Amino acid sequence: LAACQTAGLQFDARQLRGAQVSPDGKRVVYAALGALYLKDLPNGEPRRLTRQTEAFELAPHWSRDGKSLVYATWRDDTQGSIRRLEVDSGKETVLVKAPGKYLEPRLSPDGKQLVYRKIKGGGLTSPWHSLDTGLYLAAADGSGKTERISKDGSGAQFAASSDELYFTKTSNPSEVEARFSLMRLNLRDRSEVE
Repeated sequence: LAACQTAGLQFDARQLRGAQVSPDGKRVVYAALGALYLKDLPNGEPRRLTRQTEAFELAPHWSRDGKSLVYATWRDDTQGSIRRLEVDSGKETVLVKAPGKYLEPRLSPDGKQLVYRKIKGGGLTSPWHSLDTGLYLAAADGSGKTERISKDGSGAQFAASSDELYFTKTSNPSEVEARFSLMRLNLRDRSEVE
């Protein structure tokens, strides 16, 4: 349970999503009721982490140094974005501005790169921002262009260094069979190994 406040009411949220403990183990960030909350462990009071109210917030993930985190946003009419938040100062930077349906943002160990997944939407939203799905790499300061590094895959994680990435690739050899492969992607030469 976590105390949350929305529309001026305070109550216990019973479904916390995307809970991530900070690298030093002292704090946890999670999404509840479309907003990100931060709580000191073990018995701190949760507090709203961001100030923005124009979009739902989801999929938070800490930087390796614990000073910032990345997360996705969602809004039905304008789609989503990926943002970076400096936890202590509250400074927020939109890293991926193009509308889309985004999940699983992760920062590289050196904090200079971002990997995320772009997915297709359901039947209720426009298909136009669901094209070119896959895993993408972007600068973690929001500069430059994004690059699709794999047409499919999920659960991308950087290795101990910032030049290797691991992710799961799914294939369907038949109508009733699914095959899951752990892939390693060398970001220097873009070679992929199963």
